[in-house]
Amino acid sequence: MSTRTINPYTEQVLREYRVETLEGVRSKIAALGKAQQEWERDINTRLEALREVKKRWASNLTELSELMSSEMGKSISQSEAEVKKCALLLDYVIENSEELLAPEPIKNCVFARLQNNGQSCIASKRFIVHEKVYNDFYKGMKEGFSKIKIGDPLDKTTFLGPLSSREQKETVQEQVKRLRSMGQVEQLATGLKGNFEPPTIVKTDALFDEEVFGPVAVLKKFKTYEEAIRIANETPFGLGASIWGEPEEAEKLVPNIEAGMVFVNKIVVSDPRLPFGGVKKSGIGYELSSYGMLEFTHKRTVWVN
Repeated sequence: MSTRTINPYTEQVLREYRVETLEGVRSKIAALGKAQQEWERDINTRLEALREVKKRWASNLTELSELMSSEMGKSISQSEAEVKKCALLLDYVIENSEELLAPEPIKNCVFARLQNNGQSCIASKRFIVHEKVYNDFYKGMKEGFSKIKIGDPLDKTTFLGPLSSREQKETVQEQVKRLRSMGQVEQLATGLKGNFEPPTIVKTDALFDEEVFGPVAVLKKFKTYEEAIRIANETPFGLGASIWGEPEEAEKLVPNIEAGMVFVNKIVVSDPRLPFGGVKKSGIGYELSSYGMLEFTHKRTVWVN
């Protein structure tokens, strides 16, 4: 049994195709499933294949456009436009797939650590990662840190600018120097001048309870929830924390976290509708929301019988 394609304008047969048997269809679907499991392991191999597809596509634009018009009766100008659109899609996938396919927590963590050049009270400073995903998390964060654009803060494409002053750079450099004696320090940019400090990842199990106001991420590993809570609380600060995982499991940990704000599957943010404040050395009282407004008032007791 066969099927064929016919030019709707000339009614000429363009090509005949053998119809696959049901057993053949099932066999091909099974092979596709197996191939997908192998291909999903390495995005670079997939990207190389797509680059080859793009190369062949670009060299056959005319042939592909004519084939489309011959099979569908579509105007050749419209066919050419659609073939070029497909080429643009290939370009987009090739250029952006690594970023788009990065796990959501890692993308959020890269932003959370490097926002405002790492100089934000709500920027994530420490990352406490389960041992089963620690290596993948480290690899993803390193890749994310390596790709951010460093430069002029007035350039809208810049993500990481300089630290606020020479003194602040010296403070961060001194902290990084001490961290080198506590674990592995990896700086992911070179040749920076002025007040720039490179995106830096520190892998350590040692206690470091200082807050680094710069693009320095401290990674720690845990096995159990109890260990994660202990590490999270071994700091004199307690403004905000972010827990990533299954919502129901993550929410069980919230009461044990010593922080004024805890977000689940979301980075710590400031929202005018929500009270903003911390515990321990992270401040007294709250700002924003109705709670913040009441901080600026005197509470008066009036009792009338």
